[in-house]
Amino acid sequence: MAERSPVAVVDLAVAERNAELMGTRTRELGVSLRPHIKAHKCPELARIQLRHGAIGVTAATAAEAAAMVEGGVEDVLVANQVVDPGGLAALAGAARQAKVALSVDDPRQVALAGQAATAAGSTLHALVEVDVGMGRCGVREVERVVPLARTIEAEPNLSFGGIAGYEGHCVDEPDRELRGRGVAAAAERLRGAVLALVADGLTVDVVSAGGTGTYDLAGAEPEITELQAGSYLLMDTYHAAITPEFEYALTVHATVIARHGDLIVLDAGRKAVSSELSPIHLLDHEAEFRFTHEEHSGFRVLGDGPEIGDRVRIVPGYAPSTVNLHGSIRLVEGEALVETCRVRARHGDL
Repeated sequence: MAERSPVAVVDLAVAERNAELMGTRTRELGVSLRPHIKAHKCPELARIQLRHGAIGVTAATAAEAAAMVEGGVEDVLVANQVVDPGGLAALAGAARQAKVALSVDDPRQVALAGQAATAAGSTLHALVEVDVGMGRCGVREVERVVPLARTIEAEPNLSFGGIAGYEGHCVDEPDRELRGRGVAAAAERLRGAVLALVADGLTVDVVSAGGTGTYDLAGAEPEITELQAGSYLLMDTYHAAITPEFEYALTVHATVIARHGDLIVLDAGRKAVSSELSPIHLLDHEAEFRFTHEEHSGFRVLGDGPEIGDRVRIVPGYAPSTVNLHGSIRLVEGEALVETCRVRARHGDL
């Protein structure tokens, strides 16, 4: 069968090296690793992370969590509030096979999760999310943390699992000193929550935080027990600006469909590769990014460069959004196709 273009491809050797490096770093920091799988949405790739020391995975949605459990992952945290009946039913059903946790910041979410778990005859674990500066979800006042944890404990089919707080507003700060200050301030918010819970007689086994851009800083904070960094496995130009120690494992293979002087035009645009947070990059050639449209991208190349019909490799600006554009990812070793994994739980695929 003829090779498709464009197509998302993961170099397994590179992914293995990235997973091994993060596993080593987190062991050195003395924290657990619970990588976020929103970057790849594939149990096949999650298993690489688990093989290199991850204790479980983090998901963004109930559908992602259910897909991971279906794929054999035994410990999943949804780092989000889930209140829709279908999502809660999926989580509660998955909790009959695996340890499943979700985040809450309001007693109404607790009640809904408790009802779903009771109906399914399972136990859901719930983490109190603390807003550490993103201004998105999470308890704003530390005084609300203890009552919310007690509300979780009062539900017969829920278990208080600890606290979480994602310092996403810090992950792309280019100045390491400023990034460190932001992470320290976020950790101080979590520390206050831990102290309040312990003072009230509660045990806090899990304090979950951290992203790829802050893993080394968050992992050094004594209260944080696990990191949710996940994009390190695939990488993209957005994360490479902050964590260049990880390599590009994900590329989109595209074809040169036109050439005008030193300008090459590719058959991969915004519908195939995301430049949402950072410009895309052409591997293997000296080239300058020029534009991206729905179905086209353009680069100025130095020297001869690729010609019409040649295949090229594009590094995404942002890997999670790129993966979400594809129904499957090809996993390769060198030039050889190992397997094709289906991208699970995209919105609209449920």
